[in-house]
Amino acid sequence: MKDTYHSLNLILKTKVLVSFLLLVVVSTPSFADKSALFSEYAIELPFNLTQPVLAANLLANPGNELIAFGVSEKGDRQLAVYAFDSQKNTLVLLDLFTLSHNLFAYDLGVVQTSGLQSLYFLSNRHIFKYQYIAGEGGNLPKSGPVMMATNDKAVATITKSKSLLQPILSVSSMYLSEQSDVLMALDFSQDLNDDQQDDFILAQFTELSLWLSQSNNRELLAQTLTIPSLLKVDGKNVTFKPRELFFVDMNLDTKSDVVLVETGELLVYQQNAQGSFNTQSISIPLANDIEGVNWWDKIDADGQQLDQSQLNHKLVETIADLNGDDLPDLIVRFTQSSGVLDRTNDYEIYYAQLGQQGLVFEPSPATRIQSDTTLSDLKLVDLDNDGRQEIMVSSFELGVSQIISALLSSSIEQDVFIYKMDENQRYPRKPTVSQEVEITFSLSSGRSGQPMVKLQDINGDGFKDIIFSEEDEQIKVITALQDDKRLFNRRAEKYEVKVPKNATLITHSDVNQDNKMDLILHYSRADSAELLNKVIVLIAN
Repeated sequence: MKDTYHSLNLILKTKVLVSFLLLVVVSTPSFADKSALFSEYAIELPFNLTQPVLAANLLANPGNELIAFGVSEKGDRQLAVYAFDSQKNTLVLLDLFTLSHNLFAYDLGVVQTSGLQSLYFLSNRHIFKYQYIAGEGGNLPKSGPVMMATNDKAVATITKSKSLLQPILSVSSMYLSEQSDVLMALDFSQDLNDDQQDDFILAQFTELSLWLSQSNNRELLAQTLTIPSLLKVDGKNVTFKPRELFFVDMNLDTKSDVVLVETGELLVYQQNAQGSFNTQSISIPLANDIEGVNWWDKIDADGQQLDQSQLNHKLVETIADLNGDDLPDLIVRFTQSSGVLDRTNDYEIYYAQLGQQGLVFEPSPATRIQSDTTLSDLKLVDLDNDGRQEIMVSSFELGVSQIISALLSSSIEQDVFIYKMDENQRYPRKPTVSQEVEITFSLSSGRSGQPMVKLQDINGDGFKDIIFSEEDEQIKVITALQDDKRLFNRRAEKYEVKVPKNATLITHSDVNQDNKMDLILHYSRADSAELLNKVIVLIAN
């Protein structure tokens, strides 16, 4: 995604051919009839949304709740919660809550043994837990549904909430501001020690702070690891950012460990029997040219960004079991560049092997994903439930001709490739499946619009389908085949709907818990102003 962002910035900053935009021919889209893929509902909120809509099982009501964040006309931060009403087969407004500006982040907890999750907020000094308190009439208000057919309007009516944000933990971190202009998603709540309870993790300037749940104690155990944040000095600007960490079982004791990638090695902080982590790391050697910091976060000896005319950079993208042998494998992004407009990314696969002293990795990759174009946005998914991971990546070309074409059409063609592992644990040279989508952007606003591409089970057959957006007018679904010869049907089913300009804002969840994935659409400032308080929920039929 970051490579895509850098490339789009380059195009948006190119001014030379802007005048050619006058030559663009605009055609009126023709819409296909709506299919039976989804039942469509609309929510109209009393505030403008600022974040993608979350879905989580916060309460004991059947189904998942929808969580919306936004800002009112007066500038107040707002939280709205919608709950699923199984009797009416619809959603009702459950809570409308004002949030303080001293909160700067939120996160969802893990799904616990009860099936429920918690919603947390973070200030510079505390972690708060959202505590819903029902008003008169119980959990589901008797005022009736506020989610209706798209042609109808449904407006929130709750005027005063009784809910609370309960402080549960005093914390310190490198986030020092008393007030924040934005409420953002931040991954500070995780199950670090595998007990299906919420733990918390926050970066300090010189170390990493953990607060760990304990099975026999309601209080969290505080611990620090000597993992400093990444420091970057660029002229007069000094920035800190948390290090990229992986939480993987590296010593095969069924407990997740904390893994930090340094140049030529993995530093593993092993989880112990008490559910905390050893403060001394062990080292697992890698090839000397494999790193843990992105090339754009590095500074050359002269204090400038790295020279892209002769760039060769390998970064651990993720650590996961790819071939189904229960050992954690490495996917390494190999970036090669001979100039800003001549950059490629390959993905190299290093399979873990069990040696006498533990896991070992060969210095050369066992297989790789290659293309003459720039690859990004890697995702792993087991499409056919064989225990082996398929790899999905996005691909686009970046050159002078592509920039000229993009300026004329305000769009860039992008391909989505899916690679399936063969019997020899190798990925093919050519993609097993390919699908063309489109990135749009605006020179006037400087905003780009990313397409939506998801691999989710939309029809409940247990196999992942391809779901993608088509410009701003359709969502298409290519259903999976339970066939050894082909992964997917040849033809896509179409559904007509107003797609957000930035379709990556579309989230998914099984809202009504029928084992079919539903889609939740909301709009941003790239769309029309009248859409900013609208949410479209597509319930899979």
